[in-house]
Parts: sequence; C-alpha cells; structure tokens
Amino acid sequence: MIDARSLSPIDYDTIGASVRKTGRVVIVEEGPKTGGVSAEFAAGIAERFGEQLHRPVVRIASADVPVPFTPVLENEYRPDEPRIVAAVRRLMQP
Repeated sequence: MIDARSLSPIDYDTIGASVRKTGRVVIVEEGPKTGGVSAEFAAGIAERFGEQLHRPVVRIASADVPVPFTPVLENEYRPDEPRIVAAVRRLMQP
C-alpha cells in the first residue's frame, strides 16, 4: 500500500516500483470519482507504466452525488472495506 498524500509532487518512483512488482493498481479516495484525485493518479500511472499493467487501473471513490449531511448516510457514501476488498478480488481474478 502506498499512501500518496499530494498531487504535487507525486512519487512516481515508488508507485512505479509497485506497478512493476504487481502489475496492478487500486486507487481509493473519499472524494467523488468524476473529476477526483484518483483520475489524476490513474492517468499518470497509465501514461508512465501502462505497458507494465496486467489490468486497467481500478478506482474506488464516493458516489457522484452531493455529500450527505447525516453521519449515517455519509458513512454509506464513502468507500468502505467491503467495497475495497471486492474490487481487489475482482482485480486479482485471472
């Protein structure tokens, strides 16, 4: 797991080492998928390491809806462990 904390600079050396090792990438973010930070990471990874990817980059993000006001709905809105695990399992299938 790589915890990328900023868009500038992006540590593509560390990310590239992981891509070369696994050939797979899962990006998780709390923001919405459309226009989110994960899109920038996915594009940069595909541009730099696309030939080394065994599968397309998978992005897990919040729904493309306004952030709910209540804590219960907000927790449903954000990516959670079951969604992340399911995405990783799909990515690992042959």
